[in-house]
Amino acid sequence: MTFNELQKLLMNETKELLKNMTFLDSNGRDTEILGYPQAADFNGLPGQDLLLQGKEVILPYFLVRLDRVEYRKKDADDKNLGSVVLEINICRCQKDGFYLLTAAIERITHRFLTDPFLQSFWCERAINISFPKKVTPSYFTGEIEMFWNMPELESGGIL
Repeated sequence: MTFNELQKLLMNETKELLKNMTFLDSNGRDTEILGYPQAADFNGLPGQDLLLQGKEVILPYFLVRLDRVEYRKKDADDKNLGSVVLEINICRCQKDGFYLLTAAIERITHRFLTDPFLQSFWCERAINISFPKKVTPSYFTGEIEMFWNMPELESGGIL
């Protein structure tokens, strides 16, 4: 199993958990929340054509960011551990944006506290939630830090 696989699984699970929530873009239109591994690709966002026409459209998105990895000896009882931050960004133009942000965070946190398994990865039951002090004018932002155990960490097919 690789960290890329964990990121992909977390992106899919997050999309599934948030699919029936209503997200709006900065024009007040319904839109789905977009997901990215590690960093957002704003050049590939739907609505980019509007940005090129000088009409900025702000879209909700989340990142699944791998922040830290702790490798342990192969014969150790503990597995390799990765710190993954799931960052959620909701448009400030949405009236209930902060409420929606906290509801999304609670939904994701509840999922992994009650069922910590995601295929062969498993999440520690210690989860940190934070709301960055640096406020951006466009987004309400929240972060969920989870600690994931990595079974048989692979790199390029080599154990």
